[in-house]
Amino acid sequence: MDINFEEYKIFYYVAINGSISKAAEALYISQPAITKSIKKLENKLGIILFNRTPKGSSLTENGKVLFEFVKNGVESFSNAEHRLTSLKNLDEGIIRIGASTTVTKYFLLPFIEKFHKLHPNIQISITNHLTKDLISMLKKGSLDVLVLNLPMKLDNNLKVVQCLKLHDLFARK
Repeated sequence: MDINFEEYKIFYYVAINGSISKAAEALYISQPAITKSIKKLENKLGIILFNRTPKGSSLTENGKVLFEFVKNGVESFSNAEHRLTSLKNLDEGIIRIGASTTVTKYFLLPFIEKFHKLHPNIQISITNHLTKDLISMLKKGSLDVLVLNLPMKLDNNLKVVQCLKLHDLFARK
């Protein structure tokens, strides 16, 4: 049997709303499309899922059994979708940055403060270590980005973007 998540999602919305028109409104789908999807699912399963009346739709006994299984799946997918949207929109999450102590102190901190004001729910983790160790951590996936001093031995597997050019200056009395 071919499992179509959209059909089960539509079934779920009709069940929780008790009405094809309310499910259509909630899903931004036309009522005929909802009806067609429910009929297709009923034909596929060989059972009637809803008692249809002028006042709405209620689950049959078979529909109640199916709903118990579908409920958790649809809610889990919906929660995953919301979570991924939050991560994508930087409403939540964590960014793991690797940098030398000097780079963190004299270059990175103002940017981190600004980023944190814009995205207060994003956790920022900074790891200070030797460049070779930070590169290894990035390759292993322990870090998301590195901010390092150049020049360094470049690795063809890493994308390096120069963001600032500094000139060291030593003064002596």
